[in-house]
Amino acid sequence: MQQLGEVEAAAREWGVRPDHPEGRFVAALMAAQKGLADVVIAAAGAFDGAASEVGAWFNTARETAEANARRAEVQAAGVEAKGEQAITAVVEKMVPAATAALAGAVVIRERRRTMGINLAWLSGGAAIALALVGGGYALKAAADRPAVAFHERCLRAAVKAESSGRLYCPVEAMSDGLASAQQQRR
Repeated sequence: MQQLGEVEAAAREWGVRPDHPEGRFVAALMAAQKGLADVVIAAAGAFDGAASEVGAWFNTARETAEANARRAEVQAAGVEAKGEQAITAVVEKMVPAATAALAGAVVIRERRRTMGINLAWLSGGAAIALALVGGGYALKAAADRPAVAFHERCLRAAVKAESSGRLYCPVEAMSDGLASAQQQRR
């Protein structure tokens, strides 16, 4: 408002007369400015009132939300405590039964494993013993082959003595055995 007074004083100093068109223009312009200033001041007042109402509403909403959050936290803590109690009760009831069942399963599994290990050791020992016995027989058979072949040749060419009835091996059968043995070695 003070600035409108300054504009009016400046217009008089310039020689603007209120009854002339330029004076009426300045007066109308100043009246419009004053009206606009009044509208702006009223709008600012209304805005301030609305802002304080919105602020009060936000404060109330925040306080309500905080109170609800505190109540929800208390309720959640109660529910969590009840849940933990329920879980503890279930665990206390189930753990002994589960432990007993698992203990039996572990014992059975360990027995099976032990039996499997024992069977593997016995099978391995039996296989080694069988290999040793079979290898011994194979070595003995390989060592006795020339003697068995000689004996067969001797029996095929055997001569029976008339006086005693005994069988005698002719010398030729022996030499054939030596010759064939030497040929086999080559």
